[in-house]
Amino acid sequence: MRVLIQRPESEWLKLPDGTTPAIVPAALWNTVQSQLDTNQGENTRNQERPYLLRGLVVCSICGRKMRTSPEGDRRTYRCSSRETPSGPCGGKRVNAELLESFTWERVAEVLSDPTIILDDYNRRREAGPSQLLQADRNAAEKELAKVESRQQRLIRLYAESDELALEAVKQELAAADQERRRLRATIAALDEQTARQESAGTAWDELLQYCDEVAGQIEGFGFEQKRRALERWGVEVRASGRDWRIRFVIPGWESEPFEFKARG
Repeated sequence: MRVLIQRPESEWLKLPDGTTPAIVPAALWNTVQSQLDTNQGENTRNQERPYLLRGLVVCSICGRKMRTSPEGDRRTYRCSSRETPSGPCGGKRVNAELLESFTWERVAEVLSDPTIILDDYNRRREAGPSQLLQADRNAAEKELAKVESRQQRLIRLYAESDELALEAVKQELAAADQERRRLRATIAALDEQTARQESAGTAWDELLQYCDEVAGQIEGFGFEQKRRALERWGVEVRASGRDWRIRFVIPGWESEPFEFKARG
């Protein structure tokens, strides 16, 4: 039999008035919400009132996914921040009919004339790997050199330290090693992204082939075909109220999506 022993009142932790302790850690909460958003996007075709952009709309205020939210006869998208312990971020609800119509018009333009984006892509390719990626890599390399130099100084200090100072030096060495590993992982990730950009031509060829296949059919697209086109072009919408931004997240250029900066 388990016996519960209450701690003395002097050891109690007082929370601010009105505060409710979280049942699950914030990281776990965010992970679950992200998976729910993904599931909703995948199940969009099974809804009685399907939302064309389900799972593709992101709040432009806080960056969280926007959820579908029927309000009587009107369909809307609302930021999922209102379901979090911290509460709403202030992002405004979005009229689904207007946003979906606006987004599809932009996507249809690209399907009919992919040079709208292709010309920008060709300019990027001719310029070589992203300058932002290269700048980030250079910064990471400089920081790595500093950390490795610091490690060498700590190793020399460790050899010369007395017992009282050894533990402190060991802790600093462990922290420096952890930072070195993080920076090396960052550089590896940047190199991988650069390689993806350099080999993105195949993905573009497939997108252009898709555009050729659907040419002349776009006006007759139904829900399924529109949804497939959105997914093929990696469409993501950032929105709040009537402020909308359509982004095309192309393989190899995830960190720098192609955008239609517009207000609905």
